[in-house]
Amino acid sequence: MPDNSLGVLKKLELSLHEVARQNRDLYPCKGFNLFIHPESSDFFMNLAVPTGSDNWQVSVAQLLAIFKEHTRQPRLEYFDDLHPDLKIALEAAGFKQDMRAPVMVLEGKDFQKRQLKTRGRYRRLYNDEKENIEHALRRQSLAYGGTGDDSSLVWLPNLLKGLTDNSVMLAVLELGDFVSGASIQIGGGIGELAGVWTHPTEQKKGFAYSLCYQLLNDYFAEGYELIWLSAAEGAQRLYEKLGFKSLGTQLNYSMSIEP
Repeated sequence: MPDNSLGVLKKLELSLHEVARQNRDLYPCKGFNLFIHPESSDFFMNLAVPTGSDNWQVSVAQLLAIFKEHTRQPRLEYFDDLHPDLKIALEAAGFKQDMRAPVMVLEGKDFQKRQLKTRGRYRRLYNDEKENIEHALRRQSLAYGGTGDDSSLVWLPNLLKGLTDNSVMLAVLELGDFVSGASIQIGGGIGELAGVWTHPTEQKKGFAYSLCYQLLNDYFAEGYELIWLSAAEGAQRLYEKLGFKSLGTQLNYSMSIEP
């Protein structure tokens, strides 16, 4: 881990707050910022990000009260390295760990330009392509083991708004149909590579690598200097090939509550 890893993680945390604030209402409390979507109670649309606390037990109790007031399922995303004691209070309160994943970062100066030999046409999607964005979300759902039904479109309003205000970059690789896709969510001048997918019938053919490389090339060409991601299980090698390096650990926690 680099000597300045905690400093970089603090920058990523600030970006995480900025991204979470987009299209959501902010409810600060002791130790956390809660981001509540005013219309959707979907699991992924509401979350909390820590700000730091000298008493996590009290902070977690306040967090639960705000989620309950807004009838939202409590959910957190954070970097374990910055708040190592938080998981103790969360688990004592009944939270369950949903994800533990390596945080990986890539600086623009370390991004290596190279010639790609791959099938498929790289294509950026923009806010005036609603039908194509919907189709990409349905294909992404299939890649993640879903059905591709209308529940796949929960992110559509956020994507359209983000594409309009340039806080989101979205791209697909097309080979007859969309075979792979990914997005970059930008907050505070730092992007997060997220939602990387390849259709189940097209996996292990190099499409995700090609798609991510070309999207990263666009991202750094726009003047950004740093990007990060939390690597899904089995995907770390792909991101290492792109130049990403491990920096820390992201933890996601949630709690099921009665309506």
